Amino acid sequence: MNKQTVGQQFQEQQTIKQQTPNQVQQVPQSQQSSQLKELLKNVDKTIQQAQQSIRQVQTGQDDLFQTADQRLQFALQQLQNLKTLETQMITGLPESAKQQLEQAYHEINQAGQTLTFAQQSLNKN
Repeated sequence: MNKQTVGQQFQEQQTIKQQTPNQVQQVPQSQQSSQLKELLKNVDKTIQQAQQSIRQVQTGQDDLFQTADQRLQFALQQLQNLKTLETQMITGLPESAKQQLEQAYHEINQAGQTLTFAQQSLNKN
């Protein structure tokens, strides 16, 4: 597993995001499927990194709030990219998978808000 900084991951996703819908639709279905699998793998990796950062904050490493927040924001971007790519595909994800991804998006967003609230609470003390 490659170690990438949040910035490197962001740049990689920006490259994917810059594809126009026509470019994506012209790609064969097998390649679309592999793009989707790769993006799902990246989303999973990003979420794991965000979880790790949050655990580090929980252990008292308060200086990692910003890192945890950046990773959560990047995970949200990854999920948004996944939703965009999926809508441009000839054959998309099953409805149940779409619902699960939407739920993940909301839960990660909520985690980011909770993290921000915790950081603000600590800064007041």
